[in-house]
Amino acid sequence: DDVAGQCAGAPGDAQSTRTRTRYGARLPTRVRVPCDESRLATADAFDAPLLADDDRAWPVPALDALAALDARPPAWAPQRPTLHGPLGYTRYDRVEGLSVGGAVRQSLGLGYRWEANARASEADRQWGAEAWLARGDAARGAGREWRGGAYRRLEQADDWGAAFRFGASVQNLLSGLDEQFYYRAAGAELAGARARAAGGALQWRLFAERQRE
Repeated sequence: DDVAGQCAGAPGDAQSTRTRTRYGARLPTRVRVPCDESRLATADAFDAPLLADDDRAWPVPALDALAALDARPPAWAPQRPTLHGPLGYTRYDRVEGLSVGGAVRQSLGLGYRWEANARASEADRQWGAEAWLARGDAARGAGREWRGGAYRRLEQADDWGAAFRFGASVQNLLSGLDEQFYYRAAGAELAGARARAAGGALQWRLFAERQRE
């Protein structure tokens, strides 16, 4: 309607002007369009291609600078710790009953990051906790990562199924038929992984663990 009002009775070379905002109203933009839009087909701005034959969207010096920046190890720059949970750390099983927890995570720079989490269970009145320090060093070895930490947690006794996932918790709560076997584990571990050129990854883990019913 604004365009029609601006162009009504205007000469053939008149333009309509509109103001728009972009990026969450942070960037006001003024758009001018000829009232006779057929003139756009012969506008000088469209006579030549946007890029000449020897033009590149990214100049070679800029690409070289980006490549050099990517090859440098990240700086030591601790970020603000972030809190997670409790929704993603809530579960239900026949040992713990309702178990709720949370975690705090922080990126430190130079590829280092740490995490600590804790949970409390309603049925057996036990606490579980884990603390980890990890490093992923893509600059020195593509896909290389290691992490070390200590833990006290509830584990399932076999590799079949996923006893602590949301779907299993809902089923346990509604049916009351949790047939999984569990044990308590406390220990420390050092683990790592490295991507292989042929595909996949080589993973290793050293740990000392005490298990009990």
